Amino acid sequence: MSHSSGISISKALIDGFKTLNEGHGRFIKASIEEDQIVPKYTEQGTSDFEGDLDLVLNQLVDAEPCYILFRTEEKDDLSNGYKWLLLSYIPDKSKVRMKMLYSSTKAIFRQTLGGNVFSSEIHGTVKADFGKSGYEAYLKHEAAAPPLTEQEEEREKEIELGTAGYTVSTGMATVTASNGVAFPVEDAVTEAVKKMCDSGNNFVEIGIDIDNEKIVLRNETQATIEDVEKLISKELPSFIFFRWDHTHEDKEFKSIIYIFSCPDGSHGTKSAPVRQRMLYSTSKGAVENVLTQNNAEVTLKVEINSPDDFKVDEIKDKIHPPPVEEKKMFAKPKPKFARKK
Repeated sequence: MSHSSGISISKALIDGFKTLNEGHGRFIKASIEEDQIVPKYTEQGTSDFEGDLDLVLNQLVDAEPCYILFRTEEKDDLSNGYKWLLLSYIPDKSKVRMKMLYSSTKAIFRQTLGGNVFSSEIHGTVKADFGKSGYEAYLKHEAAAPPLTEQEEEREKEIELGTAGYTVSTGMATVTASNGVAFPVEDAVTEAVKKMCDSGNNFVEIGIDIDNEKIVLRNETQATIEDVEKLISKELPSFIFFRWDHTHEDKEFKSIIYIFSCPDGSHGTKSAPVRQRMLYSTSKGAVENVLTQNNAEVTLKVEINSPDDFKVDEIKDKIHPPPVEEKKMFAKPKPKFARKK
């Protein structure tokens, strides 16, 4: 089964989980590699559940996120196996894209291995959050914690889905979206979008420098609406702001179209890697904020997988819907009366 992030659990990990679920071993360390969650280490452990918790600490490496599937001694009647702990170690020093990927993917364990088998999920950013003492602190917190407020429940859902924003400390401007990742924005991006809002170049293409974790300017130029299709990349995902200056019914308009293009292999495009597609998808709101910070609004949002999907006639009809033809009402025929004799 594949999660919405595009990541799936490998057969090797599923097989390893089944073996431990029969009581043969204590925990599995797993990592995301090549769009799959794969086993990296299996600990046989002892019969001492609490003592074995400290063995987890030996597998945690600074700045390297991982999952730990830890078998408890509690039996699970539904699966005829055991109850498990799902430990998510996502260090603060990890790259932003890895934080997002690991946070948003952990739901796949319940979907694939069974939601009822995990008695607890523990998320931590430092080694001290785990081990015997970390587990005891978690239990105390759970026992003492008051019911979550509506806002706290929403925040928990964001963390579960990986949509909670992460903050990056840099000297650049940073945009944050409630549904995305916060990346620093190059000054060139901010300046190009501002110029577009002030009647400068009307086509601005924006991308993400994944290695350096920042939003960057790819291209800015002057274009007609018919030119847009030719300017969209067939290989790289991109965010595009296009200002369409035009006249409609004797009125002048400056309509801003926000295009999110993510090639998927159709119509001669080259499919972007899963991680790249996911990173771009969750950054849409953050990039839009660059525009709204200039007191401008998007007139139309368009999501496409190929330049061919940008249909000029459809775009025009969405911005200026054609009038709906009124149905002609047919006159009701006069009733026929019998002729008097």
